[in-house]
Amino acid sequence: MNDLQTQLQRADEFISLGRDAQGMEMLLRLLREYPDAAGYIELSIGRAHLKAGRLAEAESTARRAIAALPNEPTGHLILAVSQQMRGRLQEALEAYRTAVRLDPDQAVSHRGLAEVLSDLKRHREAFDAANEAVRLAPQDAGAHFAMGYALQDTNPQEAIRAYRTALSIDPHHTTAKHNLAGISASHGDWDTASQGMARVLSEAPSAKTPIFLLDQRLVDVIRWLHWVTLGGVFLYGMAASIGAWPAVVAALVVIAVAGLLAHRGSRPIREALPGGGERYFARFWKRETIAAIWLALLVLAWLVMLGASLADGIAGNDVRWLGSSSLALVLLGVILSWVRVPLAKRRGQRIRLGQ
Repeated sequence: MNDLQTQLQRADEFISLGRDAQGMEMLLRLLREYPDAAGYIELSIGRAHLKAGRLAEAESTARRAIAALPNEPTGHLILAVSQQMRGRLQEALEAYRTAVRLDPDQAVSHRGLAEVLSDLKRHREAFDAANEAVRLAPQDAGAHFAMGYALQDTNPQEAIRAYRTALSIDPHHTTAKHNLAGISASHGDWDTASQGMARVLSEAPSAKTPIFLLDQRLVDVIRWLHWVTLGGVFLYGMAASIGAWPAVVAALVVIAVAGLLAHRGSRPIREALPGGGERYFARFWKRETIAAIWLALLVLAWLVMLGASLADGIAGNDVRWLGSSSLALVLLGVILSWVRVPLAKRRGQRIRLGQ
């Protein structure tokens, strides 16, 4: 057994160092060589699957470990985490509760329980679980993060305090940084939110949630531009009834106001991301195709108003009425905004579930 423990420890070290293939090869060999210790080896295999993001494999491995070692809390914990990450919260809740019952002094089970209860909107129970995690492990960043997560919906200021405590213990706790930025965004402080999201992306370039939240900010900017354009169409119509040059002025005013709003609305993102966010903006249309088309329709509406009034003012062609047809482009934008909503919700759900 001493030799087995040594080899299990070595395999765990390989996996911790990112050498997953080497660690898994060793664990599978041990599973063949030590069938009587299969439960303990399955626990190490389950942890390896979790670290590599193989959630279905982690869950099935955890179930085998539980079958062999029903009173070992680690198997139930691995099962709970894999179910939580797959969005199966009720099942994860039961697995966490079993892990807590089997080992009430294990802080990691209490903090996972707190997070699941928070997602289920059972805030009082979530706070109690997080409080127990902090009591058991006051120097554990994850316990303080769980407290912030439990309080985020009901007491944002205390949640901020908990997240900052987590970061004081572990300055690289990416999820705490992300949630702090999310709180700032929910309160309309997009300067702080964008800076926070940029920090998260610098440490975790593959993180999808920060990109999603920044995209929603840009969609908000497009929504502002939509209302400016709608008002501008009516302003243009009144100016066009007076003459060509008043219509030109009206079109230029609409474009100037829209440009100012776009500049101010996107400034926090441009200032927070490296290279002025050039890479981020270049890929926006792929992530939010409908919103990008919506924006293109608004730009086309501005150009139609300006082009029609200039054609009349310079060439004397009486086509000012064409500028008012930009209202149709604005109305088409309304339809696209409605179509986008369920698609954005679905995208957010997929990101939340890590898909």
